[in-house]
Amino acid sequence: MVVWNQKQVREVLYLGDKVRVVDVWGRTDVPITQAHRQVVEVSSMPKFILGLEPRVATWRMNVNFP
Repeated sequence: MVVWNQKQVREVLYLGDKVRVVDVWGRTDVPITQAHRQVVEVSSMPKFILGLEPRVATWRMNVNFP
């Protein structure tokens, strides 16, 4: 999964138990957790989220609230 945003935001969500975040320079980090959810700092620079639980990631990408 690739994440970015025009302004800096903090996303707190559960994506699986083995999540890691890789920046465009290849630096890998394990996000901190908050109540069993990962905390990912998102900015205009893309980040790659690896180790996602496929069913959780698919559900999150397909759910839309009107």
